[in-house]
Amino acid sequence: MKNAITLLAALALGTAAFAQEAETPPPPSPKEVLDAAPADAWQVIAPDDLLVFQLAPTAVGSERRIVVQLMDAPWSQKWVRNMRKLAQGGWWDTNSSVYRIAPGFVAQWGDPNEDRAPMEGLEEVGRADLIHPLSEPVSLANPCEDRVFDNAFCDAYAPVAMFKGGWPVATDGTADWPLHCPGMVGVARDVDPATGRGDTLYTIIGHAPRRLDRNLAVVGRVVEGLDLLRTQPPGAGEVGFYAEGQDPLKIEWARVASDLELGARPHYKYLKTESDTFAQWQSALIQPNPFYSEPPTDYDICALTYPVREVAGE
Repeated sequence: MKNAITLLAALALGTAAFAQEAETPPPPSPKEVLDAAPADAWQVIAPDDLLVFQLAPTAVGSERRIVVQLMDAPWSQKWVRNMRKLAQGGWWDTNSSVYRIAPGFVAQWGDPNEDRAPMEGLEEVGRADLIHPLSEPVSLANPCEDRVFDNAFCDAYAPVAMFKGGWPVATDGTADWPLHCPGMVGVARDVDPATGRGDTLYTIIGHAPRRLDRNLAVVGRVVEGLDLLRTQPPGAGEVGFYAEGQDPLKIEWARVASDLELGARPHYKYLKTESDTFAQWQSALIQPNPFYSEPPTDYDICALTYPVREVAGE
């Protein structure tokens, strides 16, 4: 009888342990982490940092637009100031369109003829403006050796890549610079870096062409309209430019959001890199998952879609 009681007790303990294990909730998914984030984990994008390109409506009258979040200081600020001035001067309100779609590469917009004289008063730019020198050299750990997934990514194009102020950047310890990740916006130019003042823009619609880093200016990211650009008919001309007979996507006007009426302004927020939620979000990306027999221990920084959300206005 004593053995029977012992056996029953063991079965009861085993059942209780199994029930406790079964009741242990799985760790939160990346989406659940973001949904549970406190309000102070998000940074609202100021209206002065949003550039709105209003496009021609669809055949059934639906509105279309591209909204660009402009790059924060200290990166690319000469170009950013030029872009605000171009918008305030109505540069894109005349003879402007999305006139190049190179599938897997870029969508480009501006003046398709590229024959207008530059707007007066734009700041001169050059190769030195493509990077931001650090105030003093920084000693860097090698994320390709420690393989710890945190905000220091193993990178093929720079010693370290990271999110800084919500932006994907790389550094060599003496300077840092923004990256050509999907959705990032750059400034088209000729061979001379000074020819890219900010009036002709492109965004990455395919895989990250990181060879462009430090060769062209990165001035922001598309926060609305990227899927629209990705689904446009490809350009039939050389390197994706629209050929004769193809209809470009016309730009009706462009404005800095702060110059629009309050009710017409778009509103967005992005996850603060310095928040606890950011660290939790990164941890959730590599948590055990039944789908993966070999869970990732690191990520390509440009493979991550940085959390940016549209929010209701005031």
